[in-house]
Amino acid sequence: MCRQIVRVRLAKGGSQVKLKAIGLLSLMLILVVLMLMVNQHNHYMDARLNAVQDYQDAFHGDVFHVLTFVRAHEGQGYMPSLRTLVDAAADTEAKLIYAGQVIHTGIRSQQISETFGDSLDWQAILLQQFDSQEDYAAYLNRPEIDAALAGFAVSYTHGFERSAGLNVLLHQMFLAMRLWRGVTFAPDILPFERSPVAQPDGASTALLQHVNDLGRDAILIVNLARNGNAEQQAANASYGSEMLGLMADLRYGPMHIGATVSLEHNHAFDQAMLVYYPGSQYFHDLAGSTWFQGIIGDKQLADTQACITVPITNLLRI
Repeated sequence: MCRQIVRVRLAKGGSQVKLKAIGLLSLMLILVVLMLMVNQHNHYMDARLNAVQDYQDAFHGDVFHVLTFVRAHEGQGYMPSLRTLVDAAADTEAKLIYAGQVIHTGIRSQQISETFGDSLDWQAILLQQFDSQEDYAAYLNRPEIDAALAGFAVSYTHGFERSAGLNVLLHQMFLAMRLWRGVTFAPDILPFERSPVAQPDGASTALLQHVNDLGRDAILIVNLARNGNAEQQAANASYGSEMLGLMADLRYGPMHIGATVSLEHNHAFDQAMLVYYPGSQYFHDLAGSTWFQGIIGDKQLADTQACITVPITNLLRI
């Protein structure tokens, strides 16, 4: 009887030790995951502020974002008029999030081209945040804003509703993808191999011009996209999956995603996406690689406006 009691007590003691060990391991695993998530968040916030010059708060309530595309009068630079607009907006409902100089228009929207002409090249894009669409309307009705916008030859605005949760979660999803690709031994894409069919064009020339100045650390591609039919969406999802895998591995990618809101001319887009790449040299090498050339044919949308920009926000905050 005594031996049986001893055996029972030893068994219970062993089970308790195992449970404590499992609990300790679980706690350590949770702490490691939390540390990785915090590191991931901090990495993207550092890139946002210091490379992209994007002053978006990670956590915000229901707000409204507006993209303003501008072009100066013939023979004039865009910067004086853009600075006038930013200065006029400083004491209004607007918060400056990002400003970029357009160095190349990768894809021209059919809708926008029909309104402004096929040959129009935007020179700069401004991203502002408002507490609501009503606040944006009040901002637009201010005489000083109307006068500042009149300083451009042409301007165009399009709004979007940005979800803070979705945008934060996306970067954490990249962490999960990176870990999964690691444990499944996904093939490395770097170094890029130059495609024999890649030829110098307007985009590559513009990118190389900014390797050592405004585009050294970051470029931001501003996209307005209208979804295609079911077949186009399936093909585009294939392209997107490949690109997101690369972004997850190298820790860059979308800084803003939101559902679009037409503000003028009734242009119909579905999504605004502002995507960060770690420098113009990187994007030049990516776009000219055999890997990219092998997937770009799957990118299919009903309509899109895609402008490559280099950050100039800090020049306007001086």
